[in-house]
Amino acid sequence: MAEISTPPRTYQRSPSYPPYDLETSVARAKDLHDIAGSNRVHVSTALKAWGVSPKSSRGPLTIGSLKKFGLAEDQGKRAARELFLTKLGQELVVYEDDQDVWAAAARMAAMIPAIHRELWTNYRGDLPADSVIEGYLVLTRGFAKATAQELVREFRRTLDFARIEPGELFDFGDEGDEPIMTDDHSELAPSALSTLPPATSSARLRTSPKVDGAPLPVNVNLSDNGWATLQISSRLTEVQWKQLMAVLDAMKPGLTT
Repeated sequence: MAEISTPPRTYQRSPSYPPYDLETSVARAKDLHDIAGSNRVHVSTALKAWGVSPKSSRGPLTIGSLKKFGLAEDQGKRAARELFLTKLGQELVVYEDDQDVWAAAARMAAMIPAIHRELWTNYRGDLPADSVIEGYLVLTRGFAKATAQELVREFRRTLDFARIEPGELFDFGDEGDEPIMTDDHSELAPSALSTLPPATSSARLRTSPKVDGAPLPVNVNLSDNGWATLQISSRLTEVQWKQLMAVLDAMKPGLTT
């Protein structure tokens, strides 16, 4: 009788996700800001501020959450490792009383983790029951059941904290781009935003006539023969303008020298 061999089990590595929700991560960002502002701080000092033992797993998990939401970055290794808040992290701490700026920053942070973007896109902003999402994560993405349940709880808490309503659409652009929230299904072209330098005193703004059903192009002539083009769906409301400015300000470190 022929021996029946069992094929080796294969495992699919599931995407990483924030160990803690956005609200918890912003609270830890506030702790960092209280002791260091925008300056770098040794990880050991950050752990003390959080009341976390250097041997506890809570330290790496907290740092991991801050990084996955784009609130903080680290530099160096071991004893020389330092932690500092990003522009986005500082905005969520400093502008908590400015609801327009804070809301735009919170929505952006909530959708920075790749698995969050995947789930929101997969269900087009209309999340089904937890059991349905968990089934997708287990069967399609290779998550363990307990991990899938934990992720769904974290994701829903993050959405609530960022005040993201069902049906809201985001333009995620290319892989790795920061999310841009759209309003009423309008689009802000990521390619245009990615080339927009900071305005200067000699910059001139020109709005081209709009054709019905087409985006409204805004051409900006900058100093030193520079230029940029932005597309909008229509004239912006004050709230939409503040959201756009918050997005551009958050992108400033990657666009300026």
